Amino acid sequence: MPGMVRRRPSYAYSRYQEPIALAIRVGAVLALAGVVVLFAGPIGYRLGLFSLTVAADRIFVWGANLAGAAAVLSLLGLLVTFTRRREARRGFGRAVLAIAVGAAAFNAGGRWPFATSPPALHDVTTDTQDPPAYVTVAQLRGTDTPAALTYGGEPLASRQRAAYPDIQPLQLAVSRDEAVTRALAAVRELGWTLVSADGTAGRIEASAATRLFGTVDDVVVRVSAADGGSRVDVRSTSRDSVGGSSNATRVRAVLDALSPS
Repeated sequence: MPGMVRRRPSYAYSRYQEPIALAIRVGAVLALAGVVVLFAGPIGYRLGLFSLTVAADRIFVWGANLAGAAAVLSLLGLLVTFTRRREARRGFGRAVLAIAVGAAAFNAGGRWPFATSPPALHDVTTDTQDPPAYVTVAQLRGTDTPAALTYGGEPLASRQRAAYPDIQPLQLAVSRDEAVTRALAAVRELGWTLVSADGTAGRIEASAATRLFGTVDDVVVRVSAADGGSRVDVRSTSRDSVGGSSNATRVRAVLDALSPS
């Protein structure tokens, strides 16, 4: 009719947006699930719900591997997204976050398929024939000390040689006293708990706890005079007999800190 204004329809069509790639959505969920499972290991161990073997070698590893798989899946989803037209590329931030989280979790405790991991030796030393002895640590630990701190002999030494051939005594072209001073500074720099430092005997003892599980390793550094300078031997021993994943790392940390740059 004249004078009447035609009204527009009350409905409107919204702009269609392609959904986020399925691989990105699934990858994000799996990355979150992997991290939850990963942290369930150390939390459960600290609460006494799991043994160290179950918590560290199963739950922790399963969570890390799940998060690693999520990172790979998210990467595939990201590649698929880049094949779409520019305005349809959605989920980029979610994919990048899942990749970063998954990669970090896998790096913390994941294991590659069909790859053989080095054995987690509960006692690692640079001198398998005459390992540095614990003195103050042995006195503080008391009745459980003899068996726990007694070196395993040739069977353990042969396993270490096969697993960690690079762990050897360190020769320094400095005096014994200077080497002791440097070793003491290295132990403090690493943030370990200093138990004792005997300059006369050339022996430093310390303890260090793992961040996630809270398991404790005892470490002893022995410095002796040698031709042309001094010799440094290091030993790391886990208090839990089924532990040991950090011992080689702790020995290498001291050797690396003292090695000439």
